[in-house]
Amino acid sequence: QAQGATAALSDEVQDLQRKLAAANEASNPGGHEDALREELEALRASLQAEEEARDAGLQQARQAAAAHRVESASLRQRLAASERRAEALSATLQEVEARNLTEVAG
Repeated sequence: QAQGATAALSDEVQDLQRKLAAANEASNPGGHEDALREELEALRASLQAEEEARDAGLQQARQAAAAHRVESASLRQRLAASERRAEALSATLQEVEARNLTEVAG
């Protein structure tokens, strides 16, 4: 969305630049040229604000993705540790069951 708005503003800026050039060629002094210049500057400022907002949004998205990767790695480590504990407990349980069977049989 931001890119579409940025592209539209960029097109508008270019259109106004063409109009301003045409006005200069026609030597049309006065308020019309000044109004076009002001509108062009306002559009440039708006375009810059849109680009800065888009860049800030991208930066936030990058930071969120990095935080997610860190959290995901931490969760994978915790899962691996839990799996190792489960395997150890299972082995201990099998040993206890084997001893019990031996004691009952003996």
